[in-house]
Amino acid sequence: ADYSHPITENLKVETGAKFSAVRTDNNIDFSVFQDDAWVNDPLRTNQFQYEESIMAGYVNLNTKWKIFNIQFGLRGEQTNSDGYSVTLDQRVKRDYFNLFPSMAVSHQIGEKHSLSYTYSRRIDRPSYQDLNPFVFFLDQYTFGVGNPFLQPQLTNSVGMSYSLQNKLMLNVNYARTTDVMQEVILQNDEELTTFQTWQNLDNFDNLSIAASMPIGVTKWWSSRVNAVGFFNKFDSEFS
Repeated sequence: ADYSHPITENLKVETGAKFSAVRTDNNIDFSVFQDDAWVNDPLRTNQFQYEESIMAGYVNLNTKWKIFNIQFGLRGEQTNSDGYSVTLDQRVKRDYFNLFPSMAVSHQIGEKHSLSYTYSRRIDRPSYQDLNPFVFFLDQYTFGVGNPFLQPQLTNSVGMSYSLQNKLMLNVNYARTTDVMQEVILQNDEELTTFQTWQNLDNFDNLSIAASMPIGVTKWWSSRVNAVGFFNKFDSEFS
């Protein structure tokens, strides 16, 4: 549900709420043919049940002050989840609340130039399969396993954009992600096997620069050239 109301000519308020609920039951049965009969394979059979509900509400303010167009928003989310592995008799429950502010400011510099500045905070949750703690085999020596303790990752990002007559565009963005979800490969020295799983690393930093400009080839042929450069850095204690 969303609601929008103009308070004045230069001030508008938007607000809304959202509720979502998910319930999954992932049941996989594996059998092997032994002694002229099909029998259950307990190493591969798996049942994983997961329930998740998210309640969210937000408010946005859009206003204009002198030469500046300003947007400020705040969203709150309450998440409740319950993951239960029937096969392993293992349950993980979670309840957490997060706030997500956002801001955008833009303005003109003369008739040809414009600048904008942005800030936002977002959340990325693990997939249901990544939370499933049961083992699935990839080959004779490698298997995958989910991580029921995997936490969602949070990202704070800032950016600045420049435009020249809405043709030449330059963008600079920086984002830091905490508890970043990353697939890792681990080794079991005793059993001489390797397995892949998901874990939360400490931090992930991303810096990107992008440029875009139109280039006319002929009167009837136009093109746009884009160039992007980025720098990524992972920082975490890992064992």
